[in-house]
Amino acid sequence: MRKLLSLFLALALSACATVHHLDTALALANQNVANFTIADDKGWYYAEALYNVPTQAYLSANRRGLLHDPLKSQLKHSLQSLNVLRGDVYQAYKAGNSVSFREKIVQLKALSDQIRNQIPGA
Repeated sequence: MRKLLSLFLALALSACATVHHLDTALALANQNVANFTIADDKGWYYAEALYNVPTQAYLSANRRGLLHDPLKSQLKHSLQSLNVLRGDVYQAYKAGNSVSFREKIVQLKALSDQIRNQIPGA
């Protein structure tokens, strides 16, 4: 009977140690998920800015009469491509695909910079 009681006590203590390690591992995993979620949220806000800045610069330059064809048509087409790419970023963001999300943001930034450099007065 004593051997059986000792065995149960040993099993119970080892189970407590396992649960403690599991709780610690889960807490760290949740913290990592939270950090990635915050990073992805900030990345999404950055992606929105990468779309909005050249779009507003285009609208402002157009209102001031600084845009004429063929540049105006080229910029309009580039802004449409930028909007499609922004949609791709959003899909990667919603899917939680961090690798694709970051790759698309890099592409979005490159296209955004290219458009801004072509807009007079931007």
